[in-house]
Amino acid sequence: MLLSTIFLPACGGDKPTGLGNSPSVVQQFSGNNQQATVGTTLSTPLVVEVLNGAGQPVGGVNVAFAVATGGGTVSPASAVTNSDGQARTTFTLGTQSGAQTVTARVGDLPPITFSAMATAGTATGIVVVTEPPPSGAAGVPLPAPIVLRVVDAQGNGVAGIPLTATPTSASGTFTFAAATTNAAGEVSAAWVLGPLPSPQSVTISGPPTSAIAPTTLTTTAVAGPPESIVVHHGNDQTGDMGDQLLLPLQVQVLDAFGNQVPDYDVVFAVVSGGGSVAPGATTTDGNGFAMTAWTLGPQAGTQRVTATVSRPGRTSGVDFVAQALAPSPATLWTLDHRVVDAEYAASANVIVTVSANPSRLTIVDPEAKTQHAIDLAQVPLAVGVDPAGTHAAVSHDGWLSYVNLQTRTVERVYPMTSVGGDVVLAGNGFAYVFPRADQWVDARSIELATGNETLSPWPGPYAGARIRLHPSGEYLYSASNGLSPSDFEKYDLRGGTATRLYDSPYHGDYEFGGDVWISGDGTRLFARSGNVFRSSPVSTEDMTFAGRLDGVQSVQAVVHPVDGSRIYVLGVNAPPPDYWSPDPLPATELRTYEPQFLGYQGSVRLPKFRVPNATGGTIGYQAEGRFLFVNAAKTRVYAVVRAPAGSGIALDWAVAAFDTSELP
Repeated sequence: MLLSTIFLPACGGDKPTGLGNSPSVVQQFSGNNQQATVGTTLSTPLVVEVLNGAGQPVGGVNVAFAVATGGGTVSPASAVTNSDGQARTTFTLGTQSGAQTVTARVGDLPPITFSAMATAGTATGIVVVTEPPPSGAAGVPLPAPIVLRVVDAQGNGVAGIPLTATPTSASGTFTFAAATTNAAGEVSAAWVLGPLPSPQSVTISGPPTSAIAPTTLTTTAVAGPPESIVVHHGNDQTGDMGDQLLLPLQVQVLDAFGNQVPDYDVVFAVVSGGGSVAPGATTTDGNGFAMTAWTLGPQAGTQRVTATVSRPGRTSGVDFVAQALAPSPATLWTLDHRVVDAEYAASANVIVTVSANPSRLTIVDPEAKTQHAIDLAQVPLAVGVDPAGTHAAVSHDGWLSYVNLQTRTVERVYPMTSVGGDVVLAGNGFAYVFPRADQWVDARSIELATGNETLSPWPGPYAGARIRLHPSGEYLYSASNGLSPSDFEKYDLRGGTATRLYDSPYHGDYEFGGDVWISGDGTRLFARSGNVFRSSPVSTEDMTFAGRLDGVQSVQAVVHPVDGSRIYVLGVNAPPPDYWSPDPLPATELRTYEPQFLGYQGSVRLPKFRVPNATGGTIGYQAEGRFLFVNAAKTRVYAVVRAPAGSGIALDWAVAAFDTSELP
């Protein structure tokens, strides 16, 4: 094939000069514009033709072949023309797809160029051109498309290859922009992450019959921008004016898919009632929570705080409300010990408590605010005070201590053949102990003068029964614990040894609940369940139902003084976990009832234990009433209270004192 011809100019006449065998023309003869797979040898050799000025082939001329572009090799690199003026070489393509060229040169004559097109080989792999970012918002597309390239073994892009995307569970959707790779072997895709914050992955693979090695893309879905803010806890609290609320206000910030949004600003602000929040602005934690402490303002009634979270074009908020109450009218005086049991000595106007670690009996004067401790040799389990208020009896495990409250000494310690439970000092020369261990037991009657212990004739009480002395001093009433149905029983003390007379006429008709209190005039029995029964020397009338305390399902303590104008009750309007549990629900208010018809008069809250907070204010922990007494003059009501469990207060027992004139 003759593509170019070089003519030498004539010198005189019309006969060329310098013709002979001098090469004047180099031209392609065959092998140009072939196509083959990269790295392979072209099927047709590259052949050049060398001619003299007359257009005749010139043999014996050296032709140099060289790869100009695209890599590859030629063999041989030089060749001598034959008698036809032709020289040839073979061209093995380089590994890079696209146009490749070879030059052929004879001396100083202009070189000629052979071109070939190298096509990609068999697809063997996938290259990620544009990687996914390390993380992205859950449930939405990644901000930039993912670009993939299918390549052969030499890394050349392979066109026309379809790819398949297989996301793992909860890794969203992966959609290609085209069905196959383009001329460069590339295709782009959009990845919409799954809706849950978690590691996400998708595997990209070629056709099932291809040699393409799959590749896996990974990223992590994180919560998106905030869509909503919700109250987690701290709403609808009640506190005293000026106190920091016990629970912090806590919100949770969520994205459009309900995921928790971390590291986002939340602003808390007081809307009404005064007061303050600290901090006013904070950042959500890893679970999307943010919280603040709310100190109520000086206004009684409903107070409000709002919590807001903002992002461009959107603000979301929630409200917290709290009820600010006037403080309780009671005064609170902290005790230096933790109370196991307590009784009242009306004649001396003192409260007698027992405590463990160390084991002591303490005479508490709630008016003078004095405490006189008497050491005990054993751990106390219960205490009883005699009607005269001069002595106390303390039950222990296998022992009974007899304490003189006037001299503040232990007069005598008596051995006892049981684990001591509730104890009554009757004023008749006997102490009565109902054991707390085992099941059906004998009541212990201990004669104080001799120390003789006698057991109650069969049948005896069930272990753990609570007992109270009737004002006559002649009878005990007991309330069973650990039995269903619960019951009341009556014991005769007139012979010294406690002897069971009979139980109530009810066996499941009315709930008793595991404790009993007796009115000052001896005519009423108050049950822990809130039911009220008669006390009568006539057996057919004794322990019969006589009404109930309205609004109370669990009673912690009752006092109905002789000739009193009110009945005082520590109780709550909710049943305890079970009616024989020794630890009922916390009573946080003192309720009053008129005595004739048990009419509810009203209630006042028990005071709060107040401890300093970090901002110079106080946090109030609502006192829980455990024991209740009224002084002989009926001018003061004393509640022995404790701070709620978990408050962290070291001295968590106190006496709350109310003036009866301030009670409803």
